[in-house]
Amino acid sequence: MTGTQRGWLILLAVFALVSGWWLWSLTDDDSAPPLTGPPRSDYSLENFQLVAMDEHGRESFSVRGPRLSRHPFLGTMDIDSPRFEFPDADGGRWQAQSGHAWVAADGKQLRLYDDYVINGPPPDAGTPLRMYGPDIRFLPDDNVAETDSDVTIRDGRSILRGHGMRAELDDRHVVLSQFDGRFQTAAPKSP
Repeated sequence: MTGTQRGWLILLAVFALVSGWWLWSLTDDDSAPPLTGPPRSDYSLENFQLVAMDEHGRESFSVRGPRLSRHPFLGTMDIDSPRFEFPDADGGRWQAQSGHAWVAADGKQLRLYDDYVINGPPPDAGTPLRMYGPDIRFLPDDNVAETDSDVTIRDGRSILRGHGMRAELDDRHVVLSQFDGRFQTAAPKSP
């Protein structure tokens, strides 16, 4: 190999190294940041019972359940298998349960989902009003329950089904949207 050929070979090797380094430096570092997942809760409670008060110091609602977790940034709470009680104006207590619940940070809205069941206060005679469906919202300050989903209401032997409902718990006044029903009157007395 002559000196000229050796010079060209060295120059070609240097050129290959420089262009390889240049191409490598042009590539972006596309490595993804490490997966951190959702934030951990501020705290969680197990086998808990909680009484929430309104701004006047009266009971807004009470809840118990096997697990409660509080979101660290939003202040909301997620509850597994909750059992709620809501006082009404007459001193009665509405009872509600579901698979899961969400409570707003200020406690002014609750959502029950994964199939809820609500039982009204027991009347003087007969069976309490019962409502059930996939999900429902409570507004404890107004003592209102509402849903845009399917709902079934049983009152004694009468059954109402609807899609959408607003229930004013203090007045025991229920408004159903798109409903159908079966009303059973008491059996006639034999002479």
